[in-house]
Parts: sequence; structure tokens; C-alpha cells
Amino acid sequence: MLINDHALRSLIILASLGLGDLAPIILDQNVEDIFITQDSIYVNHSERGMCKVMNANPQLVAGQFLKIANISGVRVSVDNPSGKFSIAINGKKLRISVDRWPPLVEGLSVHVRLHKKPFTINDLINIGSISIKEASRLIAALRDGFSMLIMGPPSSGKTTLLNALDMALPLNLRRIYIDETDESLELPTPSVKVKSIIGKTEEVLKSLHRGYGVLIIGELRERDHFEALIHGINAGLQVLGTTHADNVGSLMSRLRTFSLNELIDLDRFILVIMERDGSIRRVKSIIYPQFFNPEQQKIDAIINALMRLNRVNNGYIEYSIQLNRMLDDVGDENEPK
Repeated sequence: MLINDHALRSLIILASLGLGDLAPIILDQNVEDIFITQDSIYVNHSERGMCKVMNANPQLVAGQFLKIANISGVRVSVDNPSGKFSIAINGKKLRISVDRWPPLVEGLSVHVRLHKKPFTINDLINIGSISIKEASRLIAALRDGFSMLIMGPPSSGKTTLLNALDMALPLNLRRIYIDETDESLELPTPSVKVKSIIGKTEEVLKSLHRGYGVLIIGELRERDHFEALIHGINAGLQVLGTTHADNVGSLMSRLRTFSLNELIDLDRFILVIMERDGSIRRVKSIIYPQFFNPEQQKIDAIINALMRLNRVNNGYIEYSIQLNRMLDDVGDENEPK
């Protein structure tokens, strides 16, 4: 509170957490990921690619992250070998995964994902992650109430796209977020946030029947998460989520492993497949339900709205408000007279 210099304040906070050695890396805006293995630390740099960190003790740093995990209430042990949590440092959010998988992994393995400001749909269009035509079709489908699953390998932009599309949903639509590391946005909309469904199934089920319109699951990973998806669909909610799967076939294999393949009809979902090529994250393909057939006039109107929104640069909340106003106008224009 007494230090006005933003960078100095961040350095002091990181040092107090025992992460002073990583401070220059964490505060570098071009660093997207930090990977800590048994004997090395690597960073994914947006300009230089994968780089190795010199003169740092990997397991000492990993051990410090384990301490922070314990303080955060995440227990990583032989019985519970993997844990996720997040910390915020002066507005910058770090999503941290700590793994201990004996005898497969000696010591600790840590992955730190550094989140910058949320990307809007216009941001993703401008950097080539998605075309304006496909973005408009996705927005039209979501505002018509279709559910959606975004799949792809780690760090392929799944959550980034999910959050950008969340901004396009009607702001009066009530939301339930299930997000283990709290990557969801703070939109001006009525919502409930559940850090993890594991052990909280009853709490989530109660929320499903309180008039909420959309269930957003940050990562469909455990069986409990997929069961929450099923409960949400059965309760009449629109469901959005991400999952680690390279294609629809691998997603079906996971559902069969959980014996849930007959309870989830993927033909009713929008299925978005993401890919990563070097530092480029983009939409590889989109599969729409057969009965999704929007009028071209509606898609063109959304495209025009997105083109006009390129001038908005006052933060994602103001962007969301203006986008919703424009999309509401598009809906009014397409209502039968």
C-alpha cells in the first residue's frame, strides 16, 4: 500500500513468496508458461520460443510452489499426486499445476501458466486465432442456446476462447462457474462460482435448480466434472466447457472410460477443436449440430457489429456491455414482424 511503483511492488510480493529468483521471468510480458522438471526450468517465450533458465535450482523453486499450494489448501501427496491453484500478483494471474507422480517422476513437476489481460473476440480475430465469419457463427449459436465443448492439447487457447465467448452471452443470463483455478471473468452478471465440483456435488446440484441459465465448466477433467455437465443438460441449462482432447474420437474414448458415453450426446453440442503451432493458438475446426442453420442476414449483422467493436479499447467489461447492446439489436432486427 505504501509503494507506488508497480514493478517494485510485484518484486517484493514474489520475494515474500520465496519466488524472487523467478520474478524477472514472471513479470516478463512475453513469458507465457514456466515448466519445472526434476533438473531444469524452461520458459515458453512468445518471441524466442522455448528457453532454458540458467543458474536456478529447479527442485528448490518447485518446493516453494508446493508450500504455496499447501497454504492455498491444495494438498499434493502420494495419495493425491496432482493439484491446481492460482495466485494473483498485482492484477496478473498465475495458474499453477503441481504434480508428484512416483515412481514415474522423480521430485516435483510444476507448470505455471501466466495469464495476461482477457482476450475479446475481436482480439482473437485480430491475431488470427479465429476468422470473423466463424466467430460470428459461434456467437449466433451460443445466443440461440446451443451448448459447446472446446477441446485441444494443453495451452492451445481453450480457456481464452471460452472467456471471450462468455462476453458474448447475454449479460442478464445467470451463470454457474465451476473453475478449479478461477480463470473465469468478473462480468457484470448474476453468477455463482464453485472452485471445484469434487466433494461439492450437492452444492452444485442445488445451484442448477435455482434459475441459472448457463453452466460454465473451466476444465472437464474428472468424472465428477462430466457428471456435472450431464446434470446441467438434464436441468435445462446451456453448458459450456473445455477439455483436453485432440479430437472427437479421443473425447469419446474418455467418456467410455468413465462409462458416460451413452449419457452425453455430442451431436447436440458445438464442438470446437483447437490447435497450437509454435506460439500460434487457433481454431482448427468447428462441428455444429445438424439443426443449426442460421440466416445469412443474421451472421452478416454480427460480423458488422464485430467490425464496429474494433474501436472499443476500454477493457473487457465495457467491451462486453457494448457487444451485448449490439447483439441485442441484431436479435431485434431478426425477429419476425
